[in-house]
Amino acid sequence: METEEYVEFVGFTSGSRVELTELNEYVYGFVEKYRIAAGQITVISPHTTGAIIVNEKESGLKNDIINFLSRVIPRSAPDTIIWEHDDLANRTENMCRGEKQNGQSHLVRLFLPRDQTIYIVNGFPILGQWEELFFVELDGPRYRNVVFKITVNNRKKTGSK
Repeated sequence: METEEYVEFVGFTSGSRVELTELNEYVYGFVEKYRIAAGQITVISPHTTGAIIVNEKESGLKNDIINFLSRVIPRSAPDTIIWEHDDLANRTENMCRGEKQNGQSHLVRLFLPRDQTIYIVNGFPILGQWEELFFVELDGPRYRNVVFKITVNNRKKTGSK
């Protein structure tokens, strides 16, 4: 079989300024949809204030990650501009309606990955017992897309699980 590639987009609206959205269900769903026996799925955040990470799916740790990311780099306040990007009165590039101060979100993103690749072996994603793939929202709430680039090297035989 020749290698086949597909692209899937998943959209959702985040609910908080910083939050983690679980993505494993999509990976498992695409493994089934494309009957992948061997291949890989690369999960991509096409946003400069969003990232893709793998970490443990545990409520306390998720809160720790959110709190850490919110504190690691300070945010500008309306009356105290820390980052030039947040100086909306003088900034002239890449402005959109409803532009907000989000320099901190961009700077935190510098330390987080844009994508993660999950390998598929014998029909199963290579993820540890506690590993969850997350989209990391750094500038919500807002509508987001995540891109799944699916590479199929071998398909499961019809009728096999």
